[in-house]
Amino acid sequence: HISKKVSDRLQSIFKTDRKQFEEKWNDLKIFINYGMLTQEEFYDRAQKFALFADTDGKFYTYEEYNTLIKDSQKDKEDNLIYLYATSKDEQYTYIDTAVNKGYSVLLMDGQLDIALISTLEQKFEKSRFTRVDSDVVDNLIVKEDKKDKTLENSKEEALSSAFKSQLPQMEKVEFTVVTQAMGENSSPVMITQSEYMRRMKDMANIQTGMNFYGDFPDMMNFVLNSDHKLIKDILADEEKECTSVITPIQSEIDEVGK
Repeated sequence: HISKKVSDRLQSIFKTDRKQFEEKWNDLKIFINYGMLTQEEFYDRAQKFALFADTDGKFYTYEEYNTLIKDSQKDKEDNLIYLYATSKDEQYTYIDTAVNKGYSVLLMDGQLDIALISTLEQKFEKSRFTRVDSDVVDNLIVKEDKKDKTLENSKEEALSSAFKSQLPQMEKVEFTVVTQAMGENSSPVMITQSEYMRRMKDMANIQTGMNFYGDFPDMMNFVLNSDHKLIKDILADEEKECTSVITPIQSEIDEVGK
């Protein structure tokens, strides 16, 4: 009964003075999100006035935001992908890259936003939330089957070995070095972390019974852009160095074989 009164009052404010409602949203959202997470009836009412905020500071109802992204952010399996960031400053580069590709990015920086994301994925039909720095931009919303690799396996291994040897040893952090063609104007290197592992660790921080996820090392992907001139130059230097070492050895082998 109390939750109905609260939701009716909030709905009334939203309808009569949306501008004021948006201005107060950051103060209201933790209470609204908590109600949506804990009471099914409150969720049913609140979904009409609960808001998303994007990284440009614009506000949308759930229905409005669905309409905004439904034509541009569906993957090849027809799932609607909601891209989000948890910090405009720390994830600026990733946000900028996604926006330049024509995507919209939500700002989900509230205390209960990670928990709310899981609830919304269950409520929204054929929808998934993906953090903007969980992969390179072309993999955030996969619209077609991947093209053939641009590098031979031996060259990928050479690059991987070269970079792995220079990466620092960090406690509870493990790096996997991978290569991907991202275009010559994109960054030479990006660091990403899978949506699944990051979310499990985030949930472990706020939910009892999931502490074992918090003990896992952070699994990070160190992504090399095989199209970038810097990476191409490093690969060329690596191949040149290997050739200078291998050629004399091969000559000796050839002499023995005569």
